[in-house]
Amino acid sequence: MGLKSIPRGVLLRALVVGVVAVAVAFTVGVRVGRPAGAPAADSVDVRALQDLRYHHEQAVGMSLVLLSKPADGASAPLRQLARQIVTTQSEESGRMAELLARYGAPLTNEGDTALEWMGSAVPVNEMPGLAVDDDTTALAQAAGARADRLYVNLMIAHHSGAGVIAGAAAATASRAEVRDLARVVGASQQDELGQLQAVVIGS
Repeated sequence: MGLKSIPRGVLLRALVVGVVAVAVAFTVGVRVGRPAGAPAADSVDVRALQDLRYHHEQAVGMSLVLLSKPADGASAPLRQLARQIVTTQSEESGRMAELLARYGAPLTNEGDTALEWMGSAVPVNEMPGLAVDDDTTALAQAAGARADRLYVNLMIAHHSGAGVIAGAAAATASRAEVRDLARVVGASQQDELGQLQAVVIGS
């Protein structure tokens, strides 16, 4: 789906948040480098941030897909919630990127495996709650109330999975700033999960 089909305001907001996050992360990384005492590349702190960023990217992507669709027959409250998810998760991803840059670590997981730090190693694209290709294709092709229902079901599973990962990071990360951010992520996932479950979709 092309960028031209995404509502201009939503696209601009997501792009601005993303550009600012990358710029901040790059600036912090250049200024600080890899400081003494920074967590190792394979630490819980680094790997949890990388895995949560990957997870967040799909939520933002699915939300932008929903928002790119015609509003006819769609739920206005759900569209508003999708905009909130784009903003919230883009901002959280930016904070993750800033911490990773501060640690001198890659902003993304450069391997094929995620969640080793949880003792639950899986391929990166099979983390709990991630939608599979068939699901994202179905969402891209659906319209109106059907698209809304698919989005809600996929996002409920997505947020539930992210909540588990964030909870594990909050409990096991060694750095206070990572634990604090993981708690923020977990709280926002839980809040949005409740809103998703409360959405009423027309026929």
